[in-house]
Amino acid sequence: MSMLISNMAMASMLYRPSLAWGLIVLVLVAVVLSGLVAARREGLWWPMVLRVIAVIALGWVLLGYSQTQPGRSGDASPPKLALLIDQSLSMAEQDAVVSPESPAVSRLDAVRNAYLSEAMLNQLRAVAEVELIAFDEQLRSANASLLKPTGTSTALYRAVSQTTADATLILSDGHDTTRQAQPGDATKPGRLFAVPIGTARSAPDLALQAWPDSDRLFEDQSTTINTSIQQNGYTGQQAVVELLHEGELIESQNMTLNQRVTTVRFAVTPPLAPGQTVQANHYTARVRLVQGDESYTDNNAEDVFIQTSRGQIKVLLLEGEPYWDTRSLARLITSHPRFDLTAIYGFGGERRAQLFGETIDQTIKATQQLETFDIVILGRQVQRLVDPSFADRLTRYVRSGGAVVFARGQPFESGPDNASQNGAALARGIEPISPVDWAQPVLGEMRVRLGEASDAGGPLAGLQEGEVLSRLPGMLAATRIDGRKSASLILLEQATQQGPSMAAMTSLRVGSGMSLAVLTEGLWRWELLPGVDTADEQAQSIYGVLWIRALQWLASGGEFLPGQDIALEADRVTADLNQPINLRISTRYVEANDLDLQLIAVHSDGTSQRLTPTLSDTSGTYTASFTPKQTGVYAIELTSPSRSDLIEPGQPITTRLAIIDRSPERRDTSAKPDALKQLVEPTGGQCLALGEIEPVLDYLQSLQALRGSQDTVDYAFNTWPVFALIAGCLGLEWILRRRMGLR
Repeated sequence: MSMLISNMAMASMLYRPSLAWGLIVLVLVAVVLSGLVAARREGLWWPMVLRVIAVIALGWVLLGYSQTQPGRSGDASPPKLALLIDQSLSMAEQDAVVSPESPAVSRLDAVRNAYLSEAMLNQLRAVAEVELIAFDEQLRSANASLLKPTGTSTALYRAVSQTTADATLILSDGHDTTRQAQPGDATKPGRLFAVPIGTARSAPDLALQAWPDSDRLFEDQSTTINTSIQQNGYTGQQAVVELLHEGELIESQNMTLNQRVTTVRFAVTPPLAPGQTVQANHYTARVRLVQGDESYTDNNAEDVFIQTSRGQIKVLLLEGEPYWDTRSLARLITSHPRFDLTAIYGFGGERRAQLFGETIDQTIKATQQLETFDIVILGRQVQRLVDPSFADRLTRYVRSGGAVVFARGQPFESGPDNASQNGAALARGIEPISPVDWAQPVLGEMRVRLGEASDAGGPLAGLQEGEVLSRLPGMLAATRIDGRKSASLILLEQATQQGPSMAAMTSLRVGSGMSLAVLTEGLWRWELLPGVDTADEQAQSIYGVLWIRALQWLASGGEFLPGQDIALEADRVTADLNQPINLRISTRYVEANDLDLQLIAVHSDGTSQRLTPTLSDTSGTYTASFTPKQTGVYAIELTSPSRSDLIEPGQPITTRLAIIDRSPERRDTSAKPDALKQLVEPTGGQCLALGEIEPVLDYLQSLQALRGSQDTVDYAFNTWPVFALIAGCLGLEWILRRRMGLR
């Protein structure tokens, strides 16, 4: 007992009741009153004294009497402080004012000057273990001298939630462009402080995006350039959308900004200059307010490039078993001015009928000069029309840049007659260029739908399933396949009710060329149906749109234009700043090992950068990489001084790139101090002025002191004298009452 009293004298006193105070008092009073009633009824008051003593001791226990025990000094490690530094693009904004006398600097420079100097870092290291962490989309260790505002987006809340320091100082403008979390999701055990960098301001904005329905056309063909106008804060105002061709205004449309997003369309017919076989037409779409100015206009214009070419696509059609599918296709091709068809048909056994177009002389066998054609279309029973070496020639032709269409499934079949004995060997010979492993056709009505590969860049773009394909007749038969090549793309698929869906039209890139397989019969019935709005008069039906687009896509080899043996292609025509662009130079029908290729990127301001193409595979493909450092238009020019037969002197093969700053970091550059305030205050922290550091130092010092001497709070009733007092009083009362015959 003396030890307990001694401890009570040494420690501060406090109560931590396990129940509400009112409830504890109510229970104790009820117990005492029940004892008084019993004592008055029995006329014995001395047991009541024992019960009151026990009740008082029990009440003391329920009130949770506790003591704060002083800790002992120790060698605690210093607390950890994380400096979380925003290095996204918005930190390049020049609106941070360090002092009234000095001009505004970039937000990141303000952070560097105020908090990343050696003097400031040494001051922080005196009280904490300091770690510099840079963030945009990801966290990374930072070097103060190498920090640059390059991040295209910011994951602020995720970055805060991933830090594990005892205290974190956030040096940011408050942007979080990923929208993957909210301030309440950035939970942390440590305390957060923040320094809002930059100026908070209202930022109404008007933005434009543009894209063409088709970016590869023939002479006199038309397409539509679509523009999407997005506005924030300009509702009810007048704007004008303008379209320029090679810098000259050609059309404008006025509009009222009533909706957040509005679409404006322009119909264009890209020209082709005299003497040119290919021309890249440069269009610029832009939007501006009729009255007033915007503070940020970098997102008000966008460039569009459309290639126009002259010349016909030369097609060879081989059909050993004529049927409606190939007859309808031949009729479509011959009626279209952009195609020149050479067709060879076989009728029964050894009989042959040949229909020649303008491509070759009738005295020359077409199957011996495949390189003359841009596309070879194979029907069925083709072994009746070709020699045993045809499969090898066809494979070389495709790998070198040609295109083949398997229009009616597997083209070669074996049989008992002499003309079909080499069918099996021919079928094995085309296996490397076939998109599928063939099986037998199955009869039965079935519908088709767009496959996943029919995106905006494919030949079937715009044929929306719900609007067109779902209303068309189904197929009469389908070719079941044993397997599909892993690199093939499904353009159409069979919408079967039983079992998994299978390909109905699929393509495969083979070397520098392409192959396309149609795995259904009955497409000819689509020729009878009109109903497609297109500027191509020869492709008014869905059948015409489907085949004309597919054949034009194949004729370019995914990259080659008709008549070209060398092609330049970029993996994107619109890119962001500092986004790598891969360039591909493909050749066909030429020996590519010793080509003298020169590649240069020319910006619209006249500056240029020489690129180095390297041979990447045996098919004759060269690759190069280019990382744009400026917004605007780049022209990528390809020349070959020693091969004027491939590229005419003074007429380089050119592709153009639009470099646009589309980063959400640059669309709204206003600082957001309120977001930082909502983030730090729940942790007990606060937002600081630029250059302020005292609250952080005070917290770190108090944390260090606490770690050096950790006091503890303990219950004081968990000792044996308290238990003995309660148990002794209640036990003695019970024994005495039993001896006297009382309950």
